[in-house]
Amino acid sequence: MKKRLAIIIAPILFTITSARAQSLTGQIAHWTFNGSCLDMTGHGHDGTPHNLVSTAGKSGMAGTAYYFSGVPDIANASYITVPYKSDINLDHFSICATIKVMGFYKGVCQGNMLLSRGKPGSPGSYELLFFDNPVDNDCSVVDTTGDVFATSSGTDAPASVTDWSYTPTVIENQWYSVVATYNDTVYQIYVNGVLKNTVTIATHTPVATDADSLSIGYNIYEQAAGFPYPFNGVIDDMMLYNRVLSASEIKDYTSLDVKDVTPQQNTLSISPNPAHDFLKLELNKQVKNAQVKIYNQLGQEVKSTLLNGAYLQLSLNDLPSGFYLVRIQNGDEMITEKFIKEK
Repeated sequence: MKKRLAIIIAPILFTITSARAQSLTGQIAHWTFNGSCLDMTGHGHDGTPHNLVSTAGKSGMAGTAYYFSGVPDIANASYITVPYKSDINLDHFSICATIKVMGFYKGVCQGNMLLSRGKPGSPGSYELLFFDNPVDNDCSVVDTTGDVFATSSGTDAPASVTDWSYTPTVIENQWYSVVATYNDTVYQIYVNGVLKNTVTIATHTPVATDADSLSIGYNIYEQAAGFPYPFNGVIDDMMLYNRVLSASEIKDYTSLDVKDVTPQQNTLSISPNPAHDFLKLELNKQVKNAQVKIYNQLGQEVKSTLLNGAYLQLSLNDLPSGFYLVRIQNGDEMITEKFIKEK
């Protein structure tokens, strides 16, 4: 094995939109890729795009995701860089991603990077990727029928790379909601809300504090050494937490039927969509002084108000045509919905 990878080595549907009730507790960053790489949490983890193409997301709505080309050459590669801030030094984490795989990297070690903090395997690093090493434990052999999602934290690694194996494996032209969690000595991988793999580490080494940045869709820290691990496909959404999400929270991140939502959980219906002069918001329960904010494609807040009750009608006459995100925050719970404003 030539190179040890660090591993060693969403939504409730309402017609064409997707609503997601997701806890804000411990949330470090949230990138919706709704026409920008801005961090929607307000924590300032805004990304810089490189050679990205805006495209349709999982809902089918144009301009709500980014296409990553999978090109390994950094001058032409598709990726996002996110500068260092101290709150990305994480000893526990959850990484959530909604992606569509459209190809597999066939270079040495066959890694396909979704999110990486620092150099994989370094004391302060963590990552989420998919690769085929678990099927053969060999960086030089390519087998695209054996790719699986995996994660890592610092220098902690399983006894064997084959510990990451599970079925079914990753296939092309398939949407996935992936959640990777880490808590001291236990890694878990959830795919479309189902726990697919648990890997336990014998001894935990605390993650170091350093000043490394984040990258999305590419391994910027090792590309010069021949391990770029470019992602080829579409990323619709990505979240980063400083804690392990519960099984119910992970289920909330994946595709749900309305019947699966508990009565206590907020769900949001909006109409009409596309909208013209107004937008109606309706929750499934009463709230008090919940913040309602609308963001444009650049992630800029363009309208805000408070919601008391379960119903609100917003005037859109002062907004230009385009794609927007409406967000309702009620305590530590947040729910978002994308919509189109037409003339």
